[in-house]
Amino acid sequence: MATSGVGLVYDSRMCAHENESDRKHPEQPARITSIYQRLTSAGVVARCVKVEAREATNEELSSVHTQNHVELMKAVSSKSYGKHRRKALASRYDSIFFNNGSSKSALLAAGSVIEVADQVAQGKLKAGAAIVRPPGHHAEADAAMGFCLFNNVAVAAHLLVHKKKELGVQKLLIVDWDIHHGNGTQHMFWSDPQVLYFSVHRFDKGSFYPPGDEGNYDHLGADGGAGYNINVPWPHGQFGDADYLAVWEHVLMPVAHEYNPDMVLISAGFDSAEGDPLGGCRVTPSAYYKMTKQLMEVAEGRVVIALEGGYNLTSTSNSYLACMHALLGDVFPEKPTHLSNLLAPTLPLIDRVRNELQQYWSVLSTDQKKTLALKKGVSPLSAYCNRNVNFGCVLIICSCLLDLQCWWLIDADEEARKGPSQNIEETTRPGSSKEVKGQSMDAIVLTSTTNGVDNDENGYNVATEVAHNSEIVHPSSVGSSKGKVFAAIEGIETHYVWYACYGSNMWLPQFMCYIQGGQVEGMVKDCIGCRDPSPPRASLWLTVSNQLFFGCKHSYTWGIGGVAFIDPLPEEDVRTYVHVYKITLEQFKDIFFQENSIMHMENQQFIIDTDLIQSVRNGQPATSHTIFEDRCYGTIIYLGDEDGIPILSFTCSLEDMEKFRSGDLEENIPAAAYEQAVARSLINDMGLSEGEARDYIGNARLSHSTRVT
Repeated sequence: MATSGVGLVYDSRMCAHENESDRKHPEQPARITSIYQRLTSAGVVARCVKVEAREATNEELSSVHTQNHVELMKAVSSKSYGKHRRKALASRYDSIFFNNGSSKSALLAAGSVIEVADQVAQGKLKAGAAIVRPPGHHAEADAAMGFCLFNNVAVAAHLLVHKKKELGVQKLLIVDWDIHHGNGTQHMFWSDPQVLYFSVHRFDKGSFYPPGDEGNYDHLGADGGAGYNINVPWPHGQFGDADYLAVWEHVLMPVAHEYNPDMVLISAGFDSAEGDPLGGCRVTPSAYYKMTKQLMEVAEGRVVIALEGGYNLTSTSNSYLACMHALLGDVFPEKPTHLSNLLAPTLPLIDRVRNELQQYWSVLSTDQKKTLALKKGVSPLSAYCNRNVNFGCVLIICSCLLDLQCWWLIDADEEARKGPSQNIEETTRPGSSKEVKGQSMDAIVLTSTTNGVDNDENGYNVATEVAHNSEIVHPSSVGSSKGKVFAAIEGIETHYVWYACYGSNMWLPQFMCYIQGGQVEGMVKDCIGCRDPSPPRASLWLTVSNQLFFGCKHSYTWGIGGVAFIDPLPEEDVRTYVHVYKITLEQFKDIFFQENSIMHMENQQFIIDTDLIQSVRNGQPATSHTIFEDRCYGTIIYLGDEDGIPILSFTCSLEDMEKFRSGDLEENIPAAAYEQAVARSLINDMGLSEGEARDYIGNARLSHSTRVT
């Protein structure tokens, strides 16, 4: 088979760099051997032009690094340096290890990226890829950092633009999709308009590695390079294909086309991939293929991929393979991506990034926003109107009626004139403390009022006000049967459950944080939200015979103070209120993981599925199944059925329940803010007086119950 003109460089000598104190360190030799083996087995290696690895020279490395740093990194593996001196030197840096193979590996990694990039720039290759380690984008001019010794991509970029002008690379685009911000690369081109640096990464309000505010969207470059540094900082994990592709469509690719680079270098970190132990995001090989394919639309396809991070060997190898298929022009078995799967912060974040950049890039101007929206067939107003402005309308987050999730503005008065939606169960608002079946789900109103929680600086969308006696307007009532359920659009059968809430989640604004992300007053941590941010289909108020009590001294979202539990087993003469929301099984799983402070959810489909639910359901009400023995809410409990749909909740395990009863685990009163959230729901929704609500909470103690035996 004729070669495709795509170069590939790999050299097993880069495996010599290893953490001798921790053979299981994530930055290990198997990272590159597994990629190469995967490409070989897929027949990709045979279709590529072999590029010989070489060491970078002092002159090349000194184009972005200090001479002292270059000499130190070259000397650290010498016999004269010794193991103890290497260890002492490593301790001076952040997240660095050295051994007697580190220098050679780092020189080969940088030299290999330089070589393949040179051959693409010369026209010898159409595109190229470098399977190299150690990675590079954290390395600073004068310091190793974050597993990185030399900044491989930055060296290659600087040489092409500033030292090898005969090759005609006057403008170069670096795209960094590693889950960590490329601080070193950003610094090296901070004032350079000939290199446009773009990074999409986790930021977590500056707490994600590397810590600090330099990865935020308002860091744009300086002097002549102002506007040539673009950061898209995810506020937490879980972002996946739809989110990344939305950023490509509405930020990166418009700017890339306007910039019109002569070449593209990709700092390809696959720790943003689904299943990575460090990243916590959910990008699949299909999305990496699409992102690479789109980048080949600029610079006449002169794209070079250089490995950065990626610590799940399987997902990293499969993702790299997908990128190679893109470079080779192969048709890849793409996974359908529906932008209805966007996480709640994505569009607001995109809007913020665009607003910061529009003074530098005309394609991101206000008028161009409308053009982008119209291209997708979406109302220009609804595509970007997610600000804290009172439009006098009910704002509903809905699934896509076309192929882009949008913010639909629905006139509340007009909907009232139309009468109740036919897709909503008829319900009755509860007015007493009796068991009530059939309450309509309250509509969520986002306005500029001051009596709630508005969008925060990271784009979380939190209900600011609850409009009682209102109907939810579902996508299906907006004029298309395609919008009924997110999963239905994907051709997947949707399974519903009733999620029974007995603590702070009884209060709707608090519950919506678990659906859409964010926090209400009194919480100390943001909820990350569900991948499907659509509101519940309906809600009910019920009573159950499981004793309510407050335990634990501290919780992830509320800080110091007890949180609510119910006994997994029913008890005599006990009546506990539960607010029951009808949500999808996928949403229930996402909430379950959030409640247990587990952010890496790549294996959850194997933990909670319809078979498990049916197994629990086959037992009697109050049948429980413990999934995480070491988590406060690790046990799923089945409380019965409503309209043929299981009512599920989660609480402590039976083992922990016995410890609570014996006193080995202590009951603790809730924090004032947590108690207030519980009380608000009982007062506003159940119609209890404030005194009755406080008495109910105060009486939630195990000493008040007698278990059924």
